[in-house]
Amino acid sequence: MEIREHRKAEQLVLKAMAENSVGPQIECLCNNPPFGLIRQVRRSLNWINKRDLKGIAKIILVEEMPDYARSNDDSASTRGFYRYKTKDSPAIIILSIRELYRGIPWFLWWSPVPTLRIGWTLAHEVGHHLIFREEAFMTEISLDKEVRADKYAEIVLQRMTRRWYYRVGQWCINDLADWYFAFGLAAAQKKRYQVAAKRFYTAWHLNPNIENVADYYLSAKRKSISQ
Repeated sequence: MEIREHRKAEQLVLKAMAENSVGPQIECLCNNPPFGLIRQVRRSLNWINKRDLKGIAKIILVEEMPDYARSNDDSASTRGFYRYKTKDSPAIIILSIRELYRGIPWFLWWSPVPTLRIGWTLAHEVGHHLIFREEAFMTEISLDKEVRADKYAEIVLQRMTRRWYYRVGQWCINDLADWYFAFGLAAAQKKRYQVAAKRFYTAWHLNPNIENVADYYLSAKRKSISQ
């Protein structure tokens, strides 16, 4: 009975936070989080309009996404998930820290690199939150939801990279992706396809604009299965 009452009280507090536009609570459920993680999430939140965050009660940091939040596409990475508000619970955002920090060496954990990675994904999920809020008043949405969420995230990222500090961070991300792609090519030449697939996967999700990187990943993955 006491546990049930405690949960009800917690839900009331979370709803009150959302309704009063208090910043989202950050809850870390990782067993061994990267140092500076909470600070990186807060830095990312600072780049998002506070009005856009209204109604989001919690940002939950997990190592891996729960099954219900994972993509149905086995080749896709699920870094973030937005759970819309229901009658019983407020809106929350879940972030997969393992995916967001994939390919980032420990000596860059205090750099703008994780801030940019977290910031883009967080902004994308906030974009979904805004779409959900709009749909309560609109009968027709013209653009695909993922496209609209991406556009919102791109606006936030553009605002961040106006500062040289984050431009350097973006250069680091692209450079890391190029190195992982090169390592993947080297592994593929030696027919170490499982290693190659992992390298291509990391390169793809650090910088999806690398030419044909997704095709390289899928090809290496197929070959690793048949080996």
